[in-house]
Amino acid sequence: MSRIDFDKSQMRWIKRERLKAPADVPPSTMKVLAAQIPALTKPEALEPEALQLMALCHPPLVIQRGSHYQTVGNSRVAQCLQALPSDARIPVIVLPKMPVHMKRTWLLYTALLGNLAYGLDAVFARHSLLTLWMELDGAGWAPVSAQLSSRQGFAALTGINRRTELPTPKELPSRFRQIGLFEEQS
Repeated sequence: MSRIDFDKSQMRWIKRERLKAPADVPPSTMKVLAAQIPALTKPEALEPEALQLMALCHPPLVIQRGSHYQTVGNSRVAQCLQALPSDARIPVIVLPKMPVHMKRTWLLYTALLGNLAYGLDAVFARHSLLTLWMELDGAGWAPVSAQLSSRQGFAALTGINRRTELPTPKELPSRFRQIGLFEEQS
């Protein structure tokens, strides 16, 4: 990841119509990225302000291509933003130019790092993390963490052993899951 000069990154507000999907990325990788914990299945059900707030919290990472901006990270947020009107203004982080071969890798890096940072427990995130990790060979993950370069390192970093079957998630007694969690801990 050291090939990108992060100091030259800039946050900009652009019209949604100028945000484009990743290009030059194999369909198999796009399928893996699209399958990542899709808690929000109908982004159009959210108010425009809520979608803009989502983008402000997790702005799409983009590279400028002429008058358009091509997504190279946080692709799930970028997909959700397509529900906004084309003239809506959205925040993005513009990265310096990168080689074409790095786009796929960056999409995978940001998806895995997002799942590590914001993912649910191993029962819910196991399949997602394993699928992302297996999309690149071990050496491909070295710029993120040396531990991700091997199966043993992946297991140590994530707590997920690909051979171990995990229990099914426990249903909470409350319709309001946070309340249910609070009641169990009391």
